[in-house]
Amino acid sequence: MTPDGFHWREAGSVRILVPSFFDLLNLCGGYSTRASSTRRDLDCDCRGGKAAEQVLENRRLVAAAMEVDAASFVFAEQVHSNRATAATSADRGRGARSHESAVAATDALVTTDTGLPLAILAADCAVVLLADENRRAVAAVHCGRRGAVLNVAASAAAALANLGVAPAGLYASIGPAICQSCYEVGPEVAAEFERAFPRASSFLKISSGRAHLDLSGIVRSQLADLGVRADRVFDAGLCTACQNELFFSYRREREGAGRCMGVICLAL
Repeated sequence: MTPDGFHWREAGSVRILVPSFFDLLNLCGGYSTRASSTRRDLDCDCRGGKAAEQVLENRRLVAAAMEVDAASFVFAEQVHSNRATAATSADRGRGARSHESAVAATDALVTTDTGLPLAILAADCAVVLLADENRRAVAAVHCGRRGAVLNVAASAAAALANLGVAPAGLYASIGPAICQSCYEVGPEVAAEFERAFPRASSFLKISSGRAHLDLSGIVRSQLADLGVRADRVFDAGLCTACQNELFFSYRREREGAGRCMGVICLAL
């Protein structure tokens, strides 16, 4: 299945999903999968005491498919906050070889520098990639459940506004994420969203007495509230839990889950 507004790219042994507006704006990156024609599992997460050289080789393979430099990756620490941080060429390589060197205490990265690939790791969370229509700036945003409650997308938009980019001039993609049917949450999480959003009932469905959360739907609504044009928001609509053979899923695999990457870069 190819989602509207995206296309698949096969490069070497690697398969990635690319938002179609990347071609329009001369951007590099996309969304990685765990899929490899050599049956290699493309986990891109250095955390958890994993074999570092294997993960770094996975990142190198994915970077080549995305047409970016693996040594130039800039990763966020990802602490489930609503903090957005501007990255520059001075940050090149932060988090590229170890999680400890990632940009600290942030869940969104923005930049105006070309050739600087911003990277977010995920296994069920939504990764939002934002790009200005005039190529002045791009952003990569980690939108998990807690980030959605805190509206980290709004923080990314504010950081872009500081760089002269208005929401109406943005293109946005929402990467593969856990779907509503698979994302059962407890009453405390449902109550948290009800307190945070007047329209929470639109994103919570009760099935067999349990609440199910529409994470991607919340992110779409937040982008609309910010003023991002609906015809420029592209949701992959692919569930990481339903399609666990293609994506990592913490809900399915728990602590054994690897991580895919969402990456965006202003091409040189």
